Amino acid sequence: MAHVVVVPTDQPGSTWEAVADAFAARHDVRVTSLSDPRLEEWIDHADVPLYHVDGNVSRSDGTYHLAARRPGLVVLHDLDLEELVRAMVRVGDPLAESALREAGADRARVPVQELGGRARSLTPWLAQIVRLSRGVIVHSAFAGRYLAATRARTPVSVAPHPVVGGVNEERARALRAELPPSELVAVALCDPSAARWIGAVVSEAPSSMRVVVVGSAAEVSGTAERVTVPDPRSEVGSWVAAADVVVNLGHPGRSEARDFTAAAQAAGKPLVATEPWLGEGIPSDAIVTVPPMPTADDIANAFGTVVADRSSLGAKLRAYGVARCTPDAAADVYARAVEETIALLDDPMRNAVRRWATGLAECGATVDLARQGLGARFADEIAALSDAR
Repeated sequence: MAHVVVVPTDQPGSTWEAVADAFAARHDVRVTSLSDPRLEEWIDHADVPLYHVDGNVSRSDGTYHLAARRPGLVVLHDLDLEELVRAMVRVGDPLAESALREAGADRARVPVQELGGRARSLTPWLAQIVRLSRGVIVHSAFAGRYLAATRARTPVSVAPHPVVGGVNEERARALRAELPPSELVAVALCDPSAARWIGAVVSEAPSSMRVVVVGSAAEVSGTAERVTVPDPRSEVGSWVAAADVVVNLGHPGRSEARDFTAAAQAAGKPLVATEPWLGEGIPSDAIVTVPPMPTADDIANAFGTVVADRSSLGAKLRAYGVARCTPDAAADVYARAVEETIALLDDPMRNAVRRWATGLAECGATVDLARQGLGARFADEIAALSDAR
């Protein structure tokens, strides 16, 4: 059993909160914070630190710096760290120049369509923190593919996004009572990755349907007829539980979009989502999918399908989430990542290769030169010794 120091940045009720207890049953875990005066001491005595980083500057700035200075495992909740890197640039952060250089030196080799047409997302703003880490954990198969499509060599583990039961039915009924009783209700996510599709969701919804728009960018569609934009925004889970249909056209690189899908699974609500993004791995008879860049016709057809079979779809979606996307399943991935990281750090061959690679870098070698064979003989000899053990 390893001793793991965890520095979470998640808000209460988030992914880490769901996984924490199950993970603590597998390893000796100490959860701390950036404000803990003994933080450095805890890290010194840990087998491996585990940091949580997302794209929110106020939550992750300090953790990003700690993870860069005291490398360990990093749980990346968002793929797009541009806001975080730009904030470092604005304040003249010593890490900023390197972060910009590393992000600009590569592009993810994935089709732009898989990023919802957002070509800017091909720039890997996470390149620096991934390179500096001993290992990375993500909660999306797409995020794993994205990292594999960059020059990142850091080990990547993909954990399921946990689905946790527990819906406030009383609050959901109260919210539903605020709406006309004769209407079907679709709750649609409007985060920065889904905002461009909300207009089509509203216009293509059946005439008997009210669209409740929730999420961090929800104010963009508050004037349309048959649209409700609730305030406060903190009751997303309760609104999902109050819905007849849930629409999530966000991107799995954002934790907000994955949380929304998990809420639909927990509540057993029929879901329209993008394929292969947020529908990835979910059986085809448990979800209605649209392409990554859906047309108005795609969305209209999806509404027709999900409304006609909503009871069956919701039950199947919940059954899949409860069976496969459990906190235990996610904690297993965390535990394996810890064990593999410790084994890697203890490998004497790794230390020899690290010294060799550091020497090459100090001589001005680049990845492209290494691919052409510069210094490769030493690495080949080390690999031969490792195979012979």
